[in-house]
Amino acid sequence: MNIEPIIKLINEKKYISQVSINDFINLHNKPAIIFNAKRINDLSLYLVDLLKKSYSNSEVHYAIKACYTPAIIKIMKNNGVKFEIMSDFEYKLLKKLNVQSQDIIFNGPGKTHELLEKTINDNIEIINVDSESELRDIINIAKKYTGQGVLFMDFLQYFIQKLIGLDYWLDSTKDGVRTLGEAT
Repeated sequence: MNIEPIIKLINEKKYISQVSINDFINLHNKPAIIFNAKRINDLSLYLVDLLKKSYSNSEVHYAIKACYTPAIIKIMKNNGVKFEIMSDFEYKLLKKLNVQSQDIIFNGPGKTHELLEKTINDNIEIINVDSESELRDIINIAKKYTGQGVLFMDFLQYFIQKLIGLDYWLDSTKDGVRTLGEAT
Protein backbone atom coordinates (compact mmCIF):
# COMPACT_ATOMS: atom_id res chain seq x y z
CA MET A 1 0.00 0.00 0.00
CA ASN A 2 1.32 3.42 -0.95
CA ILE A 3 0.82 5.70 2.05
CA GLU A 4 1.42 9.38 1.58
CA PRO A 5 3.01 11.33 4.41
CA ILE A 6 0.57 13.18 6.66
CA ILE A 7 2.40 16.49 6.38
CA LYS A 8 3.81 17.61 3.03
CA LEU A 9 6.26 20.43 2.46
CA ILE A 10 5.31 22.47 -0.62
CA ASN A 11 7.20 25.69 -1.40
CA GLU A 12 8.49 25.72 2.17
CA LYS A 13 4.94 25.65 3.60
CA LYS A 14 3.53 22.67 5.51
CA TYR A 15 0.28 21.14 4.26
CA ILE A 16 -2.14 18.46 5.41
CA SER A 17 -4.39 17.28 2.56
CA GLN A 18 -3.83 20.39 0.46
CA VAL A 19 -4.61 22.65 3.45
CA SER A 20 -1.88 24.98 4.65
CA ILE A 21 -1.29 24.41 8.34
CA ASN A 22 -0.39 28.09 8.89
CA ASP A 23 -3.48 29.28 7.01
CA PHE A 24 -5.65 26.95 9.09
CA ILE A 25 -4.14 28.21 12.36
CA ASN A 26 -4.50 31.84 11.33
CA LEU A 27 -8.13 31.30 10.33
CA HIS A 28 -9.26 29.30 13.37
CA ASN A 29 -6.72 30.20 16.06
CA LYS A 30 -7.99 27.61 18.55
CA PRO A 31 -7.37 23.94 19.31
CA ALA A 32 -8.63 21.55 16.65
CA ILE A 33 -8.46 17.95 15.56
CA ILE A 34 -7.40 17.72 11.95
CA PHE A 35 -7.92 14.40 10.27
CA ASN A 36 -7.81 13.13 6.74
CA ALA A 37 -10.99 11.10 6.20
CA LYS A 38 -9.63 9.47 3.04
CA ARG A 39 -6.46 8.39 4.84
CA ILE A 40 -8.43 6.98 7.80
CA ASN A 41 -10.74 5.18 5.37
CA ASP A 42 -7.89 3.73 3.31
CA LEU A 43 -5.79 2.66 6.30
CA SER A 44 -8.69 1.07 8.19
CA LEU A 45 -9.76 -0.86 5.08
CA TYR A 46 -6.15 -1.94 4.54
CA LEU A 47 -5.77 -3.12 8.14
CA VAL A 48 -9.05 -5.05 8.15
CA ASP A 49 -8.19 -6.68 4.82
CA LEU A 50 -4.62 -7.50 5.85
CA LEU A 51 -5.70 -9.15 9.09
CA LYS A 52 -8.50 -11.11 7.40
CA LYS A 53 -6.02 -12.45 4.83
CA SER A 54 -3.53 -13.46 7.53
CA TYR A 55 -5.95 -14.48 10.28
CA SER A 56 -9.41 -15.25 8.96
CA ASN A 57 -10.95 -15.19 12.43
CA SER A 58 -9.54 -11.76 13.36
CA GLU A 59 -11.34 -8.52 14.13
CA VAL A 60 -10.06 -4.96 14.36
CA HIS A 61 -11.34 -2.96 17.33
CA TYR A 62 -10.92 0.80 17.61
CA ALA A 63 -10.51 2.20 21.13
CA ILE A 64 -13.00 5.05 21.34
CA LYS A 65 -10.78 6.79 23.91
CA ALA A 66 -8.26 7.43 21.10
CA CYS A 67 -10.63 9.90 19.43
CA TYR A 68 -14.40 9.84 19.80
CA THR A 69 -15.16 12.10 16.85
CA PRO A 70 -18.38 10.73 15.27
CA ALA A 71 -17.05 11.18 11.72
CA ILE A 72 -14.11 8.88 12.48
CA ILE A 73 -16.33 6.32 14.20
CA LYS A 74 -18.65 6.27 11.17
CA ILE A 75 -15.72 5.64 8.81
CA MET A 76 -14.47 2.80 11.00
CA LYS A 77 -17.95 1.29 11.32
CA ASN A 78 -18.50 1.39 7.55
CA ASN A 79 -15.19 -0.45 7.07
CA GLY A 80 -16.06 -3.31 9.39
CA VAL A 81 -14.02 -2.09 12.34
CA LYS A 82 -15.49 -2.87 15.75
CA PHE A 83 -15.10 -0.87 18.94
CA GLU A 84 -13.73 -0.97 22.48
CA ILE A 85 -15.30 1.16 25.19
CA MET A 86 -14.31 2.04 28.76
CA SER A 87 -17.06 4.44 29.84
CA ASP A 88 -20.75 5.21 29.76
CA PHE A 89 -20.07 8.23 27.54
CA GLU A 90 -18.37 6.03 24.94
CA TYR A 91 -21.14 3.43 25.12
CA LYS A 92 -23.90 6.04 24.68
CA LEU A 93 -22.02 7.58 21.74
CA LEU A 94 -21.75 4.23 19.95
CA LYS A 95 -25.43 3.46 20.55
CA LYS A 96 -26.36 6.92 19.22
CA LEU A 97 -24.32 6.10 16.08
CA ASN A 98 -26.22 2.78 15.72
CA VAL A 99 -23.25 0.52 16.46
CA GLN A 100 -24.55 -2.98 17.14
CA SER A 101 -23.91 -4.57 20.55
CA GLN A 102 -22.00 -7.48 18.99
CA ASP A 103 -19.51 -4.94 17.62
CA ILE A 104 -18.53 -3.62 21.07
CA ILE A 105 -16.00 -4.85 23.63
CA PHE A 106 -16.29 -3.44 27.17
CA ASN A 107 -12.88 -3.04 28.76
CA GLY A 108 -11.03 -1.21 31.48
CA PRO A 109 -10.83 -1.05 35.25
CA GLY A 110 -13.46 0.61 37.39
CA LYS A 111 -16.54 -0.54 35.49
CA THR A 112 -19.65 0.69 37.28
CA HIS A 113 -22.40 -1.71 38.23
CA GLU A 114 -24.86 0.41 36.24
CA LEU A 115 -22.84 0.24 33.04
CA LEU A 116 -22.16 -3.48 33.49
CA GLU A 117 -25.89 -4.03 33.87
CA LYS A 118 -26.66 -1.92 30.81
CA THR A 119 -24.09 -3.68 28.60
CA ILE A 120 -25.11 -7.16 29.76
CA ASN A 121 -28.78 -6.35 29.21
CA ASP A 122 -27.89 -5.07 25.72
CA ASN A 123 -26.03 -8.33 24.99
CA ILE A 124 -22.49 -6.98 24.72
CA GLU A 125 -20.69 -10.22 23.94
CA ILE A 126 -17.22 -9.47 25.31
CA ILE A 127 -16.51 -7.90 28.69
CA ASN A 128 -12.89 -8.02 29.82
CA VAL A 129 -12.90 -8.82 33.54
CA ASP A 130 -10.35 -7.00 35.69
CA SER A 131 -10.99 -8.42 39.15
CA GLU A 132 -12.72 -11.14 41.09
CA SER A 133 -15.23 -8.63 42.49
CA GLU A 134 -16.03 -7.48 38.96
CA LEU A 135 -16.53 -11.11 37.94
CA ARG A 136 -18.91 -11.61 40.88
CA ASP A 137 -20.86 -8.54 39.81
CA ILE A 138 -21.08 -9.75 36.20
CA ILE A 139 -22.28 -13.17 37.30
CA ASN A 140 -24.95 -11.70 39.57
CA ILE A 141 -26.16 -9.37 36.82
CA ALA A 142 -26.15 -12.23 34.30
CA LYS A 143 -28.32 -14.33 36.63
CA LYS A 144 -30.85 -11.51 36.61
CA TYR A 145 -31.09 -11.64 32.81
CA THR A 146 -30.94 -15.41 32.29
CA GLY A 147 -33.52 -16.25 29.69
CA GLN A 148 -33.20 -12.82 28.07
CA GLY A 149 -30.27 -13.56 25.79
CA VAL A 150 -27.45 -13.52 28.34
CA LEU A 151 -26.56 -17.15 28.91
CA PHE A 152 -22.84 -17.28 29.52
CA MET A 153 -22.62 -18.89 32.98
CA ASP A 154 -21.64 -22.29 31.55
CA PHE A 155 -19.09 -20.69 29.23
CA LEU A 156 -17.51 -18.72 32.09
CA GLN A 157 -17.28 -21.86 34.17
CA TYR A 158 -15.67 -23.79 31.33
CA PHE A 159 -13.29 -20.96 30.44
CA ILE A 160 -12.07 -20.34 33.97
CA GLN A 161 -11.70 -24.01 34.88
CA LYS A 162 -10.44 -25.55 31.64
CA LEU A 163 -8.72 -22.91 29.55
CA ILE A 164 -6.77 -20.87 32.06
CA GLY A 165 -6.45 -23.53 34.74
CA LEU A 166 -7.73 -21.52 37.70
CA ASP A 167 -9.62 -23.47 40.28
CA TYR A 168 -12.70 -21.26 40.45
CA TRP A 169 -16.19 -22.63 40.50
CA LEU A 170 -19.16 -20.59 39.32
CA ASP A 171 -22.21 -21.59 41.30
CA SER A 172 -25.39 -20.12 39.86
CA THR A 173 -27.44 -21.19 42.88
CA LYS A 174 -25.32 -19.53 45.58
CA ASP A 175 -23.37 -16.26 45.71
CA GLY A 176 -21.72 -16.43 42.29
CA VAL A 177 -18.06 -17.38 42.67
CA ARG A 178 -16.42 -19.64 45.21
CA THR A 179 -12.69 -19.06 45.28
CA LEU A 180 -9.59 -21.25 45.07
CA GLY A 181 -9.77 -24.25 47.37
CA GLU A 182 -13.56 -24.12 47.60
CA ALA A 183 -14.23 -25.78 44.28
CA THR A 184 -15.72 -29.24 44.46
